[in-house]
Amino acid sequence: GLGLRELPDLKMVCNVSPEDRSTATERLAGFVRPIIVVQAEASVSIRCPSPERMAALGALLARLGTVVLMGGAVPCPPDVVDWQGSVGSVGLAAAIIEQADVVVGHDSGLTHLANALRVPCAALFGPGAPELRVGGQPTCRPLRLWEYGGCAEPCKDHRQKACRRRPVCLESFPLELVAEAVESVLWPQL
Repeated sequence: GLGLRELPDLKMVCNVSPEDRSTATERLAGFVRPIIVVQAEASVSIRCPSPERMAALGALLARLGTVVLMGGAVPCPPDVVDWQGSVGSVGLAAAIIEQADVVVGHDSGLTHLANALRVPCAALFGPGAPELRVGGQPTCRPLRLWEYGGCAEPCKDHRQKACRRRPVCLESFPLELVAEAVESVLWPQL
């Protein structure tokens, strides 16, 4: 679309200011590691599970470490840190992600920040093709979830009739799949 035949360097760059890094360090002080940042919602709602499903995922991941919920307005489980709407800036969000052990995101902003910062990320892909969005990002583990909606390949946001409200694949995948991906990032030797 841009007239480019190839992009030899897919490296993204994000610079975190010393002020944001210091603020993130203060906010994260005292949290039990590992720190798992979970993106509650995507900028495009059809690319993320329902708020209730994301809340359930946050609760499940809380057994692995400290879960910090950012980027949305979903119901927050009791054992999860709720920073939805309270981070204040993209710079501070980047600084928090930089200090996280792993990010769970969607085809959206926080996933791309994690990739730019080289922070391990498990990215949920339902209707979108991860090769187009996070291909070549060495620290990103895309979870191809379209098969849980009965699709042989991603629909690329051209949804089936059953997916008019929300993609079936993003409401049907086992939450344990994400927990296993996070565990494999946190403890690869297991």
